[in-house]
Amino acid sequence: MEHLRRIKKRLWDGYSRAFVPASLPELLSFYLNVSLLWWDPLGICARGTDSNVPVAWGPCNSVTNTQLESFDWFADLADFTELFGDDDPDGELVPKLVKKCIFPEVERRLRDCWDITSLKQSTRVAALLDECVLFESDQGESVFSRLVDAAIQRLETSLAALVPEVFVSADVLAKWYESSARMRLLWQSCKIACCALQLDGRLPEEKLSHFVLTAIFATRIAPHVRALRLYPKELAVIDRFVAALPQRWLEKGLPNMLVPLRDALGPRAPPGAEARVTAQAAARVLRNLRCFDEAQVIMATL
Repeated sequence: MEHLRRIKKRLWDGYSRAFVPASLPELLSFYLNVSLLWWDPLGICARGTDSNVPVAWGPCNSVTNTQLESFDWFADLADFTELFGDDDPDGELVPKLVKKCIFPEVERRLRDCWDITSLKQSTRVAALLDECVLFESDQGESVFSRLVDAAIQRLETSLAALVPEVFVSADVLAKWYESSARMRLLWQSCKIACCALQLDGRLPEEKLSHFVLTAIFATRIAPHVRALRLYPKELAVIDRFVAALPQRWLEKGLPNMLVPLRDALGPRAPPGAEARVTAQAAARVLRNLRCFDEAQVIMATL
């Protein structure tokens, strides 16, 4: 890179007329692609080790940071593209290389590698999307949208594989309610929702809200809840789920999918000593749902 830098300084006019700037993305893409062999942005290969300490993989150390500045080539390329300030013909070299080399690799890892039940990986996915959007200079292009589509597809396919829809016939419903499998299904669904919500603000809100409220809550949680006010373990799942929801989803009123939840916690809750045990937890959930009147009624009965 230093040799190319000297040529650029000394042979400024010839450098531009020889179409070197137009050729550099293709020339340097091989170098960037090779460096990605040591990139572990989701922390998959570094599992069980200190992610802040690089691990040697053959001739190079691993790169586990989601920020592209962690690569050795980034600073060199950034300096190279600023030799002549705003008039530098290579001013868009770094964004072009990132979209040519980094975006496809991020898309592949989102589509094939991301464990949507891992909060750590989901947080890193959010950081990756934040990093990539910095290099999306042309809003008319659909390069970044492919990353968003890959993330949504991974959520949907993984949810179907990890938490399939369960239909229980009436004759085995009592056994299902008592089974540990039901609670595992509820907690797994809740965990995936919490992980997916790490991408709030990165994915289209209508798609993320549909995934969380419809595909997870209405389809996989609500049908398998027996009586929230009588079973604290069930209420604990709902408490965690509701606490993870973005408050702006609730500011314009309670979504239709959550109306039965409000009724089960408040107006239609069964009376008795067992319900009083869960009163404070139910009031907390209702406050998180912005159902303040219902929460106040519950607390007034204690």
